Amino acid sequence: FGFSTAILMLSVIVCLIMIVPLCLRERKGEKILPWTSGTTSPENKMLQLTKFSVIFQSLYKVFSLRNSLILAIISFLVMGSSNFMDTLLPIFTVQVLGWTDRAYSQIFATASLIGGISGMLIGGFLIDKFGKKPMLNIYFFMLIVLTSGLAFLKMYWADSSFIGAFMMVYRILYVFTSIGIFAAAMECCWKKVSATQFTLYMTIGNLGRIVGAKMIGPVKASLNWEYTIFAFAIVIAFAWIIIQFLHMATHIKKVAELEEKDLISQLMKSPVA
Repeated sequence: FGFSTAILMLSVIVCLIMIVPLCLRERKGEKILPWTSGTTSPENKMLQLTKFSVIFQSLYKVFSLRNSLILAIISFLVMGSSNFMDTLLPIFTVQVLGWTDRAYSQIFATASLIGGISGMLIGGFLIDKFGKKPMLNIYFFMLIVLTSGLAFLKMYWADSSFIGAFMMVYRILYVFTSIGIFAAAMECCWKKVSATQFTLYMTIGNLGRIVGAKMIGPVKASLNWEYTIFAFAIVIAFAWIIIQFLHMATHIKKVAELEEKDLISQLMKSPVA
């Protein structure tokens, strides 16, 4: 239907996504829309922050915790390396392997669809069943092995089935890894500033994506294709090493201590006190 229609469909999909939370009521008795009936729940009113100074102070307290910083670094590395690979693949398949743009798009779209469905059906279950850190360790290891295989099995590059299989497995592992990172980021959030803190994690991840795409030029100018692809595995290896220092239980305990101190501070400032 043409490029303009294709782009327009993206805005339609985003609009449909936007409608979903607009139609959901978070807590009993609250308004769905500003003009509908309902009142703010007492729980939400207690959490509501009205001063930017309080928001930034609270965000600094929780984000300066050791595990918050470790997760931010991991998010930067993982999102950066993933966009490095996502940007590299079309260049590699079209310019080096001689694929057409349409052939790449069809295989990549199929791989992304399979990865997305697998993530919905299996990814969350695995995280809940075995834990975030253990599963992320497995995903990082598999990504390193998978990408190293692509990098150094050059004799199979001419086989489109081999490259297609790589893309399928890569997208599944990427989705599973993203689910693990997002779940860990949500668990690290202090409920008081959870929206701002989670947004900051995602912003750091997106900065990593920008850096990852930007690094393709310098890396490719210095290395051949084998080591350019292998660069992805190296970055994931760094993330794999750093995640060993991430201790979610300790972080949750620290956040609970922040909440306790914050509650005591509020009680001391209240008129009753």
